[in-house]
Amino acid sequence: MKVSACVGTTVSRLAPVEGLQCLRVEVAPHGEIPLHRHDCAATMIVIAGTARKLLASGRPGRMVRAGEVVVKQPRELHGFVDIGPEGFKFISLSSGEGIVKGESTWDIEFA
Repeated sequence: MKVSACVGTTVSRLAPVEGLQCLRVEVAPHGEIPLHRHDCAATMIVIAGTARKLLASGRPGRMVRAGEVVVKQPRELHGFVDIGPEGFKFISLSSGEGIVKGESTWDIEFA
């Protein structure tokens, strides 16, 4: 699934775990996930590549890389920029209904 406003980003569903929605997010080299928020909390496990976190202010934060975990509370602004030449991949775990509802409805609000 493509995500509007996200550059070079594809999301695929993984098998759900009780109470959690599991997504695989792949961002192409030099892609971007702009500043946004969800109603649910999200835990992102970086599995490949590098990216710079966007802070709630919209300013760039620190780099994250494979093996790191990023945790966001409900409605907390976040995003990723400066995707490296190898791209950026992570597993997103969200509680309750999750970020993707049904076939194409997203719990996503861009800043």
